[in-house]
Amino acid sequence: GAGRRSTDAGDGRLTAWVRVGVLALALAVAAYVLLVARGTAAPAREVEHLRAEALTHEAGLLAAQMEARIVSADAGLKAAAASLKTRRERPLEAIEAARLVAPDIAFAILSPTGATLAAAGAPVEAFEAARPSTQTPAPRLDALHAASDGEAMLREQVVGSERILARIPVAPTA
Repeated sequence: GAGRRSTDAGDGRLTAWVRVGVLALALAVAAYVLLVARGTAAPAREVEHLRAEALTHEAGLLAAQMEARIVSADAGLKAAAASLKTRRERPLEAIEAARLVAPDIAFAILSPTGATLAAAGAPVEAFEAARPSTQTPAPRLDALHAASDGEAMLREQVVGSERILARIPVAPTA
């Protein structure tokens, strides 16, 4: 008839089934490739998941260890403050009292002028705080300040006109 191609003249059922079969086969092959690709990527995803989980646990452990060192330093600061309040002229005894409570923490007592009256556990220079920028507000007394060497945090307590500093190591001490 008019408007039909000469190749359309036949029955056409066989060719339609062949086309449907080829498309179904291509769809099955594509699904198989996707399943195989997903299966091959599964071990890598599992490794990444386990790595992230291990990192989370390690971070939690390090945070707990740091919190324990801070609590120990605070107990040492309280012991030093109590000793310094009763015997202001004996700053070394206050440092020794702090070290009895927190032997892994370094302590220092500074005069109002900033001179070191007594120190134990670290060199005097180790108690220098990192210099804050001019836009940084004045830190709270109970806050942690970075030490200038970056290897510890400093916590301070004021007793009268003297300042007691605790140097808390950031990395676990072995």
